[in-house]
Amino acid sequence: MQTQLADFIRDSAAGREADEILRKCVHCGFCTATCPTYQLLGDELDGPRGRIYLIKQALEGQPVTERTVEFRIMQARSRVLTSARPSQALEYYSQRMDSGIEGIGERYGAALAMAELGNFEPAREVLKPALEQAPRQASLLLLNARILAGLRQDEAALAEYRTVIEHHPRYAPALLALAETLMDQGAHGEARQHLLDNLTALRDHADTHRLLARAAREVDDTAELAYQSAAFAWHRGDAPTALSHLDAGLRVASLSAQERARLTAFRRDLRGTLPNNWRPQEP
Repeated sequence: MQTQLADFIRDSAAGREADEILRKCVHCGFCTATCPTYQLLGDELDGPRGRIYLIKQALEGQPVTERTVEFRIMQARSRVLTSARPSQALEYYSQRMDSGIEGIGERYGAALAMAELGNFEPAREVLKPALEQAPRQASLLLLNARILAGLRQDEAALAEYRTVIEHHPRYAPALLALAETLMDQGAHGEARQHLLDNLTALRDHADTHRLLARAAREVDDTAELAYQSAAFAWHRGDAPTALSHLDAGLRVASLSAQERARLTAFRRDLRGTLPNNWRPQEP
């Protein structure tokens, strides 16, 4: 891969190291076969070569695109959430910012680590310049809403979640976060309706069913609670627990014929995913 690094990094030790790494890519494509994100998403830009091109673009001084911003935020989120302790990630990003590297990725990473540690006020201050630079970026807005919720500014948090959804209508993390915040405020009916209205975008997310189960529990809807609890367990790969929820629901004598039919059909589908010789464990 040919490179033309920008003046700001070309003659530095980091620039020479980056140039050597970038030139090792020979466009063979073998890396995609073992890249988990490429296998999951099927998008070349989310594979190794896509990441290399984004890094190359930044080091050559080309304009920062929305895709580059997303990549930097994804890197920061992975570092924070996979660290043994958020404080380790915070120290890493604090050192980078103290060294004058204050990009969106660094600010997002530091703010996310602070939020994980419960330090919401400094997190808001760190995130603010990033939001000014990219005011419609979904992950930045979502983190800002989480920080506002942590500061007990509930109405402002709800407004921020709705702003994310306005710009990114099918962005599942924002849709789910809005529902959870509504439930935390006691608006379970509104939260449930919001989830149902967006079920096309949320159907394959385990947390959708966790929240619908929570809403059902609040109104003492036994059949719905059994169904959604089973769906949550199933989406997490735990078919036996899902079956136990359905069996508990089916033992309720007051079920309507429609409720019983719904639970029975779900149980039949789940049972089909288990080996023929499977038996529930004795309590």
